Amino acid sequence: QTLVEFESWQEDGIQLSEYWNVRRHVSCVESQDMIAIVSATDVAGRGYVRGPEGARAVVTEYLGEPSGVGRGPQMFLATYPAGSTIKPHFHRMDQFQIFVRGRATMGSESLTPVTIFYTDGVTPYGPIVGGEDGFAYFNLRGQPDLGGGIGWMPQDRALMVRRPGRALVARTRLRIAEVHNPLRVEALLNPQDDGLAAYELTAGPGVRLPDMNVAGGGRFDVVLAGSLEMNGRTLPLDSCTYASPGEQPPVRRAGPEGVHLIEVQLPTP
Repeated sequence: QTLVEFESWQEDGIQLSEYWNVRRHVSCVESQDMIAIVSATDVAGRGYVRGPEGARAVVTEYLGEPSGVGRGPQMFLATYPAGSTIKPHFHRMDQFQIFVRGRATMGSESLTPVTIFYTDGVTPYGPIVGGEDGFAYFNLRGQPDLGGGIGWMPQDRALMVRRPGRALVARTRLRIAEVHNPLRVEALLNPQDDGLAAYELTAGPGVRLPDMNVAGGGRFDVVLAGSLEMNGRTLPLDSCTYASPGEQPPVRRAGPEGVHLIEVQLPTP
């Protein structure tokens, strides 16, 4: 579904120069033009079990084909039980993982809510070792990467077609209960030349969020707390949206209890 109706956004007294600047560059990436809105209620109860022994997860698909074929973005929530370990591996595609529940470790990094982990394609990472309560993360990619796209280390090292790239970790700092200003935006990953960026936003009830064209390789939003109102729908916790490069999403407002939102933008492929 491509949504084309939108309103311009103006509000005095909010300094968002860096936030706006990264979205002023229109990408020329060839991809499916789309805006997708997926409420957590749309996918409730649709999880299925996937993964190798010792790392089986309940996977809930939000966008994309489970087979890993076809065009368009991929977005899913993976929930792992206690004792799970994901062995070192890499994917072909750039991706964000947003750890939203439980606890896991990756070397010296503690992957607690809410941690953002970004990797360039063909960049090995892991092992990810789950804690006693297990862990859950959203996986966000510009293209599907499940149909043979995973390489296990070290045995698949020969499949790495280029040198490893970036592996970046950031953690959210804002809380919806601490909303004092109508709108607050914090950069978690400062915008880079290829469009890679990550932000968190908090807003009080009914506050309109900024509207700008999407750049880089596409943008995902994930509701961390409260709710988001968009295109006539109220999107609760764990709801997600996607907008392809060059699109301008519909008007977004914080729900009745405010919203805590994470916004990540993939780099231009």
